[in-house]
Amino acid sequence: MSRLVLSFDGPVEGGSVGIAMSPDGSLLAHSTDGWRLELRDTATGEVVDVFEHVGPGTPPTFEDDGSVAVTAAFSPDGLHVATTDTGGRVHLWEVVTRTERHLENLGPSFHLTFSPDSRLLAAAVTDFDIGEFRVVVWDIASGEEIQSWESDPILHLNFHPDGSRLLAANYFSATADEYDLTNGEKRVAVQHTGQIWSAGYLEGERIYTAGRDGDIQVWDPSTGELLFLMTGHGGQIRHSALSADRRWLATVAEDGTGRIYGTSPATKRCCYSAGRQGGCCIPQ
Repeated sequence: MSRLVLSFDGPVEGGSVGIAMSPDGSLLAHSTDGWRLELRDTATGEVVDVFEHVGPGTPPTFEDDGSVAVTAAFSPDGLHVATTDTGGRVHLWEVVTRTERHLENLGPSFHLTFSPDSRLLAAAVTDFDIGEFRVVVWDIASGEEIQSWESDPILHLNFHPDGSRLLAANYFSATADEYDLTNGEKRVAVQHTGQIWSAGYLEGERIYTAGRDGDIQVWDPSTGELLFLMTGHGGQIRHSALSADRRWLATVAEDGTGRIYGTSPATKRCCYSAGRQGGCCIPQ
């Protein structure tokens, strides 16, 4: 049954925050400026640890350059968390040693995602000011860029479970598009109803999409059928993160709240009322 299991206030006004779920589902990592990570217990919503930038140089503040974190990602092996900010900096945090490595200045990048084997990190570069839109892939061990191709404006990326392709939330077309990892070729998977901000793969090859309307839409990509909605946010959903088994979905929205949902396709009725706003799953 799809249900809300946790709701907490976002750490920054307007909900501009990178968020990621640990592989075992016990922790949420979120960042407000790309140079500081907070870890929350998913059972209680309490902050249990804080990582600070310890690399060379002085971390910029929001007052310095206006940069805020826009995404975060846990590696599937649980050893790394990656963050990126609106200033274009990509950071790789080692969870055990609590140290940070600066990978690259990309320009505005709205999402990061690790490959299922934790060997690769992919980022979507979306610079509306100069019209630069591309996908970049790094090797984690070496920190070297190994692939890059031009794309449409992308606000969210997710690897397929077999690592062969990436699912992208296309800002202009409001579609969830699949990119072949070997050559960057694109195909449209599903059409979101409204502006799309994030997309990902659920159990059983299902796809979820979320965006401006504040709803999570769950699809069968083989038929294009909308299976059901998950609702509850009072503003547009800006970011999302899946547990390793793809049974739990964490979201943050512009209303300043974070939520965690179960993603079972069995739900056919109103299934929760919790947090600042109630919500339900509506069969289609």
